[in-house]
Amino acid sequence: MAVPATPSILLGVLQLLDGAVVLPIESLRQGIHQALGVQGVDLLTRNQGGRDAFAASFQWALYHLKASGLITSPSRGSYAITALGRALLAQQPARLTVRKFRGEAQSWRYEVLATKPLPKSRSVASKLAHSSSKKMMPNAIELEAISPIATRAEERFVQFFVAKSSSSSKPVKRLLARQNYLARIFIGSEVDERTLRADTAFDESQLPPSKTGHDLQVAFCPLDTSAAPDQILPGQVQTIHLPKAGPSSVAEFSFATHASGLAFRARVLILHHNRILQTLMLSTPQTGADLALRQENRLSPAFASSACEPVADLAIVVNDSPAGVPGITTLANGAATFSEPAGLDVLVKTIEDLLSDTNISTAGQTLQLDHPKLVALLVQLATQGFALMRELGRQINLADLAQAARIQVVEARAKAYLPVEFVYMGKPPNIKAKLCPNAKAALLDAGACNAATCKYASNAKYVCPAAFWGFSKCIERHPFGKSDGHVFQIPQPGADSLAPFKAALLAASARVAATDMIGPDGLLSALTALAPKVRLAKSWDAWQKSILVKPAATLLVLLPHTDNSPDFLNTPALEIQKKWLTSVQLSSDYVEPPTQSGPGPVVLLLGCSTALADVPFLNFVREFKEAGASIVLGTLATVHGTHATRFARTLLEKIKIKGTGRAFDEILLEVKREMLADGDPFVLSLAAYGNSSWRIQA
Repeated sequence: MAVPATPSILLGVLQLLDGAVVLPIESLRQGIHQALGVQGVDLLTRNQGGRDAFAASFQWALYHLKASGLITSPSRGSYAITALGRALLAQQPARLTVRKFRGEAQSWRYEVLATKPLPKSRSVASKLAHSSSKKMMPNAIELEAISPIATRAEERFVQFFVAKSSSSSKPVKRLLARQNYLARIFIGSEVDERTLRADTAFDESQLPPSKTGHDLQVAFCPLDTSAAPDQILPGQVQTIHLPKAGPSSVAEFSFATHASGLAFRARVLILHHNRILQTLMLSTPQTGADLALRQENRLSPAFASSACEPVADLAIVVNDSPAGVPGITTLANGAATFSEPAGLDVLVKTIEDLLSDTNISTAGQTLQLDHPKLVALLVQLATQGFALMRELGRQINLADLAQAARIQVVEARAKAYLPVEFVYMGKPPNIKAKLCPNAKAALLDAGACNAATCKYASNAKYVCPAAFWGFSKCIERHPFGKSDGHVFQIPQPGADSLAPFKAALLAASARVAATDMIGPDGLLSALTALAPKVRLAKSWDAWQKSILVKPAATLLVLLPHTDNSPDFLNTPALEIQKKWLTSVQLSSDYVEPPTQSGPGPVVLLLGCSTALADVPFLNFVREFKEAGASIVLGTLATVHGTHATRFARTLLEKIKIKGTGRAFDEILLEVKREMLADGDPFVLSLAAYGNSSWRIQA
């Protein structure tokens, strides 16, 4: 339909207000959307002055009604009907019109007039009728009473209306080189040939309780850095309102194509409280095809997850271009940027090699934090981490980087990995740097020493482990997950607790020393002291059968060897007791029983190998997450069984003693800091995947 004119809106506003005490302007706007059948695509229409046509008509309607004394505004952004307005409605007008006349001092004045009566059955007021047992809540409106749209569980999609800047009302489906364009974005259920519709619905299967809906941030980030100064592209961020039903408000972005319109790509992110809910790619999928809007990654299969999760201070999306160039999109403090840093893959490989070499060379040794090998490792890692910090600092204000306490990292492609744990906020140390004298105190008590108070913080002669993000911030990672068949386990309001000690399942590679597993200080002994039921699997068949045993295992501990399968060419696999399981065989059968209800298990996937596998170990993290695990803790490099056993025992004991009611990532951060303070390099190799808000029930 066409955008309703001001006279059509006048009567609707009065009738909506007649059924409520006071209405916020957004509830009023959405009520008019539904009562008059306004669709999301109608909201894209612009008037002759280039303004949002519906918004202009709606604002004029409010102005005329208020100027005529028919409504009042008791507080900023809210409206109520007056006695005069109710008297006008009592006439049952068919419509309202505005008369323009000369007032005092010859200024123009406006008056709202009623025309002939309208049958009650056609009025908006009749659509707002409630049963006698219901009472309208103050400052709210039950929008589902207005239209059947709200009572149907219709899926809503992110939708685009793309037009040339010179002709903003005519949609285009293909982009030309060196042209300026406008993109108008909204979320709605309607299908219209004028818009590009995402290939996957915006998942809102369990909306948090709200009568008015949610404010969402939309980030629009073009991905062509070739014409950008310093190879940094600023993104654009706007806020839209997604009501309980009907289309959202519209965000408008401008962009330009360069040498080729066909090569244009833009990432679109939908966020709530700076937490990424959906990532989309706007691009031309192939030569001769129209623009398409395709989902990159789904972060939360239920929108409700964001209701119980802490706000992320910094969100990062990692992806590769079609040419394989790593790309980083960052969002912080309401701003978005994109860059394609050169050499990121080399930096990642360097960090892996540094960790692997130290883990292998110190296996079985008891180190102190100031041990020369550990200090040398910290110096090398700090050098790599400072380079990464400087790259991120080109995109984000350094103050925002320093102050961020919670960071969300989204991997929008398989193997898209950014080692943010190693971002180093101190001064890059020289090659002969010593351990900061305050390093241990800084690790054991975050408030005792920090970069702002430590006199050694700006001295290149010292290195401090507390300056790494992995030992100063809570980091939440999401692996790539695109298929519609998977459902990542996420916390829900009222169901955000994990109970890892109901039952445990344990297995290890044949390369792990028997004393590390079944010795007096081994992992089996530690687990037996913590969980009432502990099962030890000596093959993958035994593991799969143990998954079905009641009570279901809520903690899975694996110390496998990782390598390519001896049976299948170029296929990564996990080995326990000389039995192999390939990544393609890994399914929910190895994670949770088919009748499982509630959160999936916590998985400690602490790989043990004497050489770094050609295929990254973290490939298996995604498989375990997709198969139903709530949290997966993996390793970034080659580790030794003794180190893995010591860490698992320390972490689980900490959870048992001090974990109840605390977030898992906070406990993990505390354990990492304590173990590194004691000189254990293993914790430098850890990365956790899963939502921040899972809380422990010990």
